[in-house]
This record gives sequence, structure tokens and C-alpha cells, in this order.
Amino acid sequence: MSQYPCQPKASHYIGGVYRDDAAGAPFDCINPATGEVIARLNNASSAIIERAVTCEREALIV
Repeated sequence: MSQYPCQPKASHYIGGVYRDDAAGAPFDCINPATGEVIARLNNASSAIIERAVTCEREALIV
């Protein structure tokens, strides 16, 4: 169980799969009403962005 109340399985959901990206810099998601950290995520690295673009292109092919 995560120490954060809203922690997703991974920082990125691409092509129907949760994907972690340890190469991306971490950042805290903060509830603006309380100031509480509710999740810790990673920014997208160039590799994750490329994967997302590839999945999108494949999805557009009919």
C-alpha cells in the first residue's frame, strides 16, 4: 500500500498499459485544498513520449 492516498499504479497509462518511467524526474501531486501530497509521479522522459506517440500512431491506423 502506498503512503499516498491517490497513488496510481504508474505515472503513465499508454496503450492500455500502466508504465513506470524511472528516468523522468519525480514530482509531488498536491491537493490544493489541503496542501497534502496525494501522489508522487514521474515526468515523462523522451523514451516514454516516443512510446506514447508510437501507440497513438498505431491506434490511428485503420
